[in-house]
Amino acid sequence: MQFAQAGLTGPRHFISGPFGYARLYARGERSPESFADRIGRHYDLEGIFFKKYPSCGLTQGITESALLALRDESVNTREIERVDVFLPDFAFKLIGKPFEAGTNPRVNAQFSAEYCAANALERGSSAIEHFEPEQVAELGASAMISRIHVHFDPALTGHSASRFELRTADGGRWVRTLEIGPGYPGNPLTPEDHAQGFDNCMDYAPWGLRTEQVRDLKRMTTDLAAVQDIRDLVSALISPSAAPLATPGSRAA
Repeated sequence: MQFAQAGLTGPRHFISGPFGYARLYARGERSPESFADRIGRHYDLEGIFFKKYPSCGLTQGITESALLALRDESVNTREIERVDVFLPDFAFKLIGKPFEAGTNPRVNAQFSAEYCAANALERGSSAIEHFEPEQVAELGASAMISRIHVHFDPALTGHSASRFELRTADGGRWVRTLEIGPGYPGNPLTPEDHAQGFDNCMDYAPWGLRTEQVRDLKRMTTDLAAVQDIRDLVSALISPSAAPLATPGSRAA
């Protein structure tokens, strides 16, 4: 709308035309007018999903429940006897099968409820490096992963819902039911959650950034609306140790 007000022109029928957005993507289920009826008042970006942990979106609640269980003083990691994870239909089909590292261990671990639960319980966190093939192989051979059991529960209907039940050898039981996984609309991440994910990415990156670059990136991404010149953000992303970009007509070394 702001572009149009500024005089920027474009196709007239990009929504309502025979090859427009409404026909190609909404398949006639929405009227062309409906795409504009909340312009300036509603922003779908406010409902975007952010991952709290570096794995499939449907493993987020499972991972969080496992980590919360570890913080409970009544749960002793060494005494964990069995963990039962319950999932709705779609999630169970996607991440509920028995874990196998296979030929793509990183992705198979990221899409496994068994692995993500075992990883959180065994390592006390969920970080990008935990999905490296070497670490996947290490955990895949551990006793912890054999204690995780995943089930379909028809009573769970939310897309990211889950129930996590942990039992200890002394008869203790810890249960958590989650209707909406962390990071989904309705259960947004906190600024601290975002900062933790940012720090993990910075630690894992093959090329490091200067301390002042990391500080500037955190400041600018926390309040993008206040960034006056996008070049400031781009400059903060360029690693001093990265190879220089090739210029037109030349070859990178």
